[in-house]
Amino acid sequence: MKSLLFRWGLFIALGALLHSCTQPGIIGSDLLQQDQIDVLYTDTLPFLAYLQQTDSIKTYGPDLGESLSYFLCGQFSDPVLGLSSAVINTQMKLSVIDPPDFADATLDSMVLTLPYRANRVYGDTTEAYQIEVYLLDEDMDDTLTYYSNKTFAATQLIGAATVHPAPNDSIEILVHGSDTMGTQLLPPMVRIRMDEAFAQSFLAEDTLVWESDSAFLAKYKGLQIRGASQNKGMLSFSIGSTYAGMTVYYHVDTIFHQYTFPIAGGASMETYTNDYTGAPVEAFLQDSTLCDSLVFSQGMSGLGIVIEIPDTDLFQDKIINRAELEFTVIMLPEEMGYSFAPIEQFVASEILDDGSLSIIPEVTIGLGRQELPNIFGGDLQEEGMVQSYRMNLSAYFKKLKNGDAGNRLLITPLYRAELANRVVLCGPKHPEYPAKIKLNLTDY
Repeated sequence: MKSLLFRWGLFIALGALLHSCTQPGIIGSDLLQQDQIDVLYTDTLPFLAYLQQTDSIKTYGPDLGESLSYFLCGQFSDPVLGLSSAVINTQMKLSVIDPPDFADATLDSMVLTLPYRANRVYGDTTEAYQIEVYLLDEDMDDTLTYYSNKTFAATQLIGAATVHPAPNDSIEILVHGSDTMGTQLLPPMVRIRMDEAFAQSFLAEDTLVWESDSAFLAKYKGLQIRGASQNKGMLSFSIGSTYAGMTVYYHVDTIFHQYTFPIAGGASMETYTNDYTGAPVEAFLQDSTLCDSLVFSQGMSGLGIVIEIPDTDLFQDKIINRAELEFTVIMLPEEMGYSFAPIEQFVASEILDDGSLSIIPEVTIGLGRQELPNIFGGDLQEEGMVQSYRMNLSAYFKKLKNGDAGNRLLITPLYRAELANRVVLCGPKHPEYPAKIKLNLTDY
């Protein structure tokens, strides 16, 4: 199912809907108390919860707002959810200032710089991460749309590094051409030195290659950046940063130069894969009844949670004041010893008859007003040692009652295409913390 869940924001046309939803009855009362006059309260509405595997999500589009801001990279070996991989495919361009002039140049080094996105680096950062850089064998087209199941062939390894993640620490490097005196302080980033033989051949290219972006991309189609090690986490880079790119350091006689081929401005997309083989979650994918006890969700193109309400007759003769879905976070024995931050924010979409998604009104309004946690909820709540999520479904339930909505919802992380976060939740028949749909109703 191809869907774009990582961008919402200003494209939402609010108009009259936004105005009408200023009335509290549209969103629902903020209270779920039993002592309101003529109000009935129940948290026993039967519903099903099960997992949905994602075919793909959009990770690049040519229009404004369709590109990712941050890019995951690596192979995340999750003790519960199996192996997830994120591969970056990206074009390079010529600098907007001038084409390079490598005539009579002597190579010093060639380095790919990848600035971190600190709050997107996920999991265990004490491990060593192996990162490899390849040349693409296939063209990318910045006028096309790419989904996360698109793969690009890349066979020539041109650089590799062992990375000890430090996403919050700036780095200090020698200024090119200095010995021990001049230094430069840079934001947190990974710097991968390219293979010298490749760098030498790059520098020796025919000058026609440097005349235009089209000539350059015809020769150098792009880069593929991927994890070569399996880790308990995932790196994240801001490859649209002005610091991101391939820099050639060289000198002509005694004059030192550098030229950066930026990544920003071209096509950049993610390829995501998920392998649940042998992981505890595999049994839940094979037998959906197990989801009565546990359900799972993850970022990237990972698992979503389907909520199905089989019987709407139970509230057909009622006025729906508020409906709220509640999940409790649980840690499994397999997770002990690892620190996996839960998903920070969920969203909900109605699953239409053709399998496509329609964002529910509470989410649309919350995003449009930039008040998603206040209007829809879905953000992580902590009460003592218990972590939970509460999602306001009041307007959706009113549409469902009137026959204007289907009876299935898909729960997924907000900005899932940029996040590796995952979470394990209690299902609707968990013996201690069952998931619930709480309803405030009034008799006609």
